[in-house]
Amino acid sequence: MIPNKKKREAARFSIPNLVAILAVAALIVGADRGFALPSPVQGDSGMLMTALLILAIGRLRYRGTATLIGIIAGMIAAIVDPAQRGIFYTVLTFGALGIGAEIGSQIMGAIRRIDTAMFIAAISNLFQFVVKWLYSVIMAEPLPVIASTVPMTAIQHVIFGLIGGLLGFGMLYLLERLEQSSH
Repeated sequence: MIPNKKKREAARFSIPNLVAILAVAALIVGADRGFALPSPVQGDSGMLMTALLILAIGRLRYRGTATLIGIIAGMIAAIVDPAQRGIFYTVLTFGALGIGAEIGSQIMGAIRRIDTAMFIAAISNLFQFVVKWLYSVIMAEPLPVIASTVPMTAIQHVIFGLIGGLLGFGMLYLLERLEQSSH
């Protein structure tokens, strides 16, 4: 169990916190663009993206951190590769990842246990999938194609989110232990 020194507060970010937020957002974009399993599995990059979000939420402990990271990651991704699916889609889907983590952390509270981290990460990755699915429906992609893949894709997003929460909690736990041992 990770001791939580303070509850999540309203966002008053210092310069080092903002630098950390930018770094995590850039790493999330790198995880999205650079990580993919060799099989046609959906949601696999969400494993690393949610792990990084869990680490950031657990370390910074400010409300709005995950949302800010998601939106900044979306803007960075849109700048890096604007032609992939469009700027609006890119910012929307990365923002959804952050908003999903924010919703999960509002439901569960501070990340003190592994189940909390896994729940928040699963909600985050699933929320990103739901936004992508709604976008596909709005953009009039063929409904039978979308509907046939929804259950399995949703399950894959939840599973990779759970694994991401596990990884994020592990990194958070190791950082807390290193911090305790250095004092």
